[in-house]
Amino acid sequence: MSLTGIGLQEISMANPEQWDSIVKSFKYYEPFYLYGYVKAFADHSGSEPVLLLHEQDEQRAVNVVLKRDVVELNGFANHIDARTYFDLSTPYGYGGFLSDSSITPCIQQVYNQYCLQQGYVCEFVRFNLFSDYAQYYDGTVRSNMVNVVCDLSGSWDDVFGRYQGKTRQKVRKVEKSGWQVRVGNSDQDIESFLPVYYETMDRNEAKDMYYFKREFFETLKELGNGVQYFFAEKDGMIGAANVLISGAQSAYCFLSSTTREFLKESPNYLLMSKMVEWSHTQGFKHFVIGGGYGNNDELLRFKKGFAPEGLYDFYIGSKIFNQQAYDRLVDIRRSLGQFDESSFYFPLYRS
Repeated sequence: MSLTGIGLQEISMANPEQWDSIVKSFKYYEPFYLYGYVKAFADHSGSEPVLLLHEQDEQRAVNVVLKRDVVELNGFANHIDARTYFDLSTPYGYGGFLSDSSITPCIQQVYNQYCLQQGYVCEFVRFNLFSDYAQYYDGTVRSNMVNVVCDLSGSWDDVFGRYQGKTRQKVRKVEKSGWQVRVGNSDQDIESFLPVYYETMDRNEAKDMYYFKREFFETLKELGNGVQYFFAEKDGMIGAANVLISGAQSAYCFLSSTTREFLKESPNYLLMSKMVEWSHTQGFKHFVIGGGYGNNDELLRFKKGFAPEGLYDFYIGSKIFNQQAYDRLVDIRRSLGQFDESSFYFPLYRS
């Protein structure tokens, strides 16, 4: 742990136990802040993770960012020195400052000063669904999609009763046709999951960033029982396979996959329902299914069937700490050619 001198402490990845101990000291910690999750994405993206702890008076807050050296962008090494300019992003999923109380303006001020000191040019944030941080964020905030969240309160009959009628019928039909669901988190479960996952990525022509290698899932094992693999099986064959991760009060459908051979039998309906049921049995407050590709695409309609009333706005944010440096980097990107000035991608110099 190192002190920045302005009210923030940096915790190094060199001490996993300390990292997780700090994160878990927050009552409503999320899996996206834990060592195993952050390290898996840092290794996958080639970025450097930083855990930041703010403690002042009675206010405590924690944040995780992945920092990337801008010099690693194609062509930039001819214009800037290494370890001069960095940009930040939250790990894939949900992030931002997490606190057991409301986020105060003081945290924003301290954080902005820290980022300027460290040479951080800008940041991109995917906001935690259950935090009020987006309300106090002093950068640009917008929401262009919703996430589906199952309320797990009450009995299992209460939870199942909140499904859409067609979804309940589909779940029952799939189960009656002989599909069953098993759950585990062994090495063999990783081996069983990967072929189904890669087939799904190929079929959907997914971006390279979603092709996680086996080492990624090996690192996720650091989450312990916080990562579980669910399989819908029939006659010894896998029809669908999902990954669940969990924190203190919420469980998440992290990755989903299906096999082409059984798409028409829709085993993913039963699989998702069993994930919801497992999360209810474990005592979680929410099960987050996530969003779709757009505002009302087929994927989102499928997910809404499990919680038609559980629609949460998903917010993203961006902030420029050093406008002069940001403008210089945009100028460098412009000089390299094939540059779309009108792109909404942030930061623009990475477009």
